Amino acid sequence: MIKTFLRAKHWQLFMVFFVIPFLFEMAFTARFFLAFQMHEPVQPNMMFPDMWMLFLVFFLVFGSLYGWYWSIVFGLKDKLPPTVTLKTKWFRVLFFYSIIYFIIYMILFSYVTRQGSFQYFHYFGYIMPFHFLAIFSILYLVYIAAKTIKTIELQREVKFSDFIAEFFLLWINFVGVWILQPKINQIVNGTYSYHNDRIPEEPPVEDSGNVENTNSTIKEYAYIVVQNISTGRKERITPEWWEETIKKYGDDKFTILHYLDANGDIINEDEEKRVFVRPPKSYLAQSILVTVFCCMPLGIVGIVNAANVESRFYAGDVEGAKKASKEAKKWSNIGIYVGVAGIVLYFIFVGFFFFMGIKNGTK
Repeated sequence: MIKTFLRAKHWQLFMVFFVIPFLFEMAFTARFFLAFQMHEPVQPNMMFPDMWMLFLVFFLVFGSLYGWYWSIVFGLKDKLPPTVTLKTKWFRVLFFYSIIYFIIYMILFSYVTRQGSFQYFHYFGYIMPFHFLAIFSILYLVYIAAKTIKTIELQREVKFSDFIAEFFLLWINFVGVWILQPKINQIVNGTYSYHNDRIPEEPPVEDSGNVENTNSTIKEYAYIVVQNISTGRKERITPEWWEETIKKYGDDKFTILHYLDANGDIINEDEEKRVFVRPPKSYLAQSILVTVFCCMPLGIVGIVNAANVESRFYAGDVEGAKKASKEAKKWSNIGIYVGVAGIVLYFIFVGFFFFMGIKNGTK
């Protein structure tokens, strides 16, 4: 079953995550409004007369979503770098807790709606603390799944700031599946091109004796190749990691061998001519804020582009990284404008109807 989820196409998962529940909701919403137009009394059981169908759709959608999360965390476990171990104890506990809770919730929902009266809805207040814990459980599952994907991609220990884009793409799964699932397919098939920005198994560089043969004239560098003096091990790291290494171990234990550009080519320029080139600004935080507070569709487009900035840069596609940065900035800014315009129009409409109500009341 795990391999089924990992090898599934993005459009197949999209059908299960979004299309099926959307069609189900549209059908029952239409039935509700039809009854409303016929002036029938509104009762809870009007929207869900066929409770078995609701259960079927619920378990299909959430079962597939949970299966996807489980497959990412445990199906890709062997792809993690040997130096990183993800703790999955709480993932297992919260995974099964949320499943049990939602089953109980559906049983309670079925009972309340079958009573045909709103007076039983106060029962949901008793389980509200467990409901909030279930929501936290889902966010934690998304957190671990996103961390797994990014750890495999970078082949190193990651922080939340590294995989915040993956977190939101897994959370907003009907969008994220189009971006993340092709990457997962490539990882499973062994065709994914990892862009390790810290410690590869074998640094893809030549020995220092061949440096003279390099004709690169690029003066900006994205990587440093260092050698551990005591062990002789070569490591390709980013300048940020080099600064952390110096603070932790000191610079007397390592020797800088090469400076590399974003493509991994050795730079021949003198040290005083070299300048560290950082990835373009991703505008990820701005895109996330737009998604949450302003305009979700445009914010999601911004998140998608923001997530591609560093990955393209460290894969050697500097121009692609710059383009993704510009697109992230453009769509997040448009989202801000649309959100502000929507708020202004909302207050204009509210003010208009309030004014008309006062005016009609004075006549």
